[in-house]
Amino acid sequence: MYRAAVSVSAVLLSLTGLQPATAEHRSSDGLPRITITAATYNVCKVNCSTKYPWAQRRNAVIRTIAEAAPDVVAVQEAPTLPWRGTTQWADLTMLLSQAGFQQPSDRDGCSDGCTRGAHLYFNPTRVRPYSIMRPSGQPEPPAQCMVYLNNPNLPEDMSGREFRDWRTYRCRDFLGYSATQDVGVGMGSQRELTAIGWGPIQDRNVSWAYLQDIATGGIFLAVSVHLPTEKTAKGEDVRQSVARALPGWIDSLNADRGLTGVPVLIMGDLNSYAARQPRGAQWILGQAGYVDAFEAPDRVNARFGTVNYTPRIRKWDGFPPKPFKYAREASRIDYVFATNGVVPLRHEVTLHLVGGKFDPAYRGSDHNLVRTQLSLPVVAR
Repeated sequence: MYRAAVSVSAVLLSLTGLQPATAEHRSSDGLPRITITAATYNVCKVNCSTKYPWAQRRNAVIRTIAEAAPDVVAVQEAPTLPWRGTTQWADLTMLLSQAGFQQPSDRDGCSDGCTRGAHLYFNPTRVRPYSIMRPSGQPEPPAQCMVYLNNPNLPEDMSGREFRDWRTYRCRDFLGYSATQDVGVGMGSQRELTAIGWGPIQDRNVSWAYLQDIATGGIFLAVSVHLPTEKTAKGEDVRQSVARALPGWIDSLNADRGLTGVPVLIMGDLNSYAARQPRGAQWILGQAGYVDAFEAPDRVNARFGTVNYTPRIRKWDGFPPKPFKYAREASRIDYVFATNGVVPLRHEVTLHLVGGKFDPAYRGSDHNLVRTQLSLPVVAR
């Protein structure tokens, strides 16, 4: 069961008034609320462009995220593809940690064949992971076991030689045994959420984490997702199937952890927009009770797309010299959706321009970061 946090010191404020990130305020009904800054950013996978390789873009990606100053950011297209002895995911995590962001967990819970490209990061000065510890179910190993392995601590006189040794280790230490596990964070398979065949379409992951506002103790669930990109009937079938499955899966996730009714944010690249798929994934989430942050009263750069790959600027392969301004509704495939009492306050398609052209210092992707401010009810355990 939940109770509203009672230590409220802020004055009464309108839900449409912008607040600093995680500022506490009250809505017109007198209930305590907080403002969370949430962003989503498809960072363009390591091999997405031969003209703009990851080595050239990586610092611009970090600069873009850091300047947006989100409390939580969902990224997509940062998979485990190899890059200079590491992976794009690991490199991104390292760079973001240097910028002050942390990842709730690096545990890989996705099945074989999953791309593992969607992840979450948070600002630890604003929010923290909300841990939910449960028995791990792992069989307890004996106190000690014999492990045959390369000896990492060779004597100096044997350095440079092949040497193997039997050593006695505590099994718990060697096997990474833990009697409990944190079920407040996870990564899973999109395919396993659906009941249809995916055919040739590759499985993708969904990452999620319960986060807690440090100032008030308010808990919310953050989800990062990247739906398949195939522009085929099967691709659309898969996107819609995942979108239909997500709300029920989230409800079950919350109920299983005693968190029914907690605010939920779904952030990511849905590869679906109204002009092309009027009843696509974004419409399905809206029908399930999720509000699109684009409905915020304060919209910035609303006539610019969230992705820079459109038929009119196709020749630039997603990296045109300047953004395309739409006459009416822009092409949006990157979204922040929310439910359970969340009210959008501000939606911004982030653009860094110099003389009307993209600033190379922030040119990190063929997508533009979407930054939102959301008013969440304070739900504390």
